[in-house]
This record gives sequence, structure tokens and C-alpha cells, in this order.
Amino acid sequence: MSAVQWGSVATWVASVGTVAAVSLALWEARRDRKERLRRELKQQAARISAWFVEMEKDSHSDDSPREAGLPTGLRGQAADVELLNNSEDPVTDVLVFLSRVS
Repeated sequence: MSAVQWGSVATWVASVGTVAAVSLALWEARRDRKERLRRELKQQAARISAWFVEMEKDSHSDDSPREAGLPTGLRGQAADVELLNNSEDPVTDVLVFLSRVS
């Protein structure tokens, strides 16, 4: 026999269906995991609050390059902000933006 035997059509259809089903299940599991993580982070963020306490002169300021974008009235100033964490998880890498509303 010199001809290559490819098997039956039913075997091919079953194997393609199996690969498609496994791929769909993995995609669905990944999507569910991302959605659950997003929901958990949003629930944690809802339990965290912060408020402005006072503005004071920063004793460590030396006109650093990070203050170059600030208005001159805010350079050399430090703001005290208090943070209340009512969530069960720790809060790390906090970034606070203060905006002045006139």
C-alpha cells in the first residue's frame, strides 16, 4: 500500500470538535477569572476612603525635578492625607491626586 490512510471523516470531525471545545472552555475560564478579579478589586476600592488633612511646608524639598510641573505656589509644599482601609486586604502602591477646585 503506497497511499497514506487518513482515517475516517468521523474521527477528523470528532478531533476538531474536541480541540474547539477545549479551547472554548479555556477561554471562558480565563474570562471568568479576569471578571472575578476586577469585581474583587472594585469591592476593595469601595471600602477605602481618604481625605485631605492639611498643607504644610516640605522640609525635604529642594526644587526636585518631580516638582517641575507644579504651579509655583505648590512647590515645596507637602499635603497630609489620611487613608481609612475598611477592606480585609492591605492597600499598597497608593497614588493620591489632589485637585484644587475654585
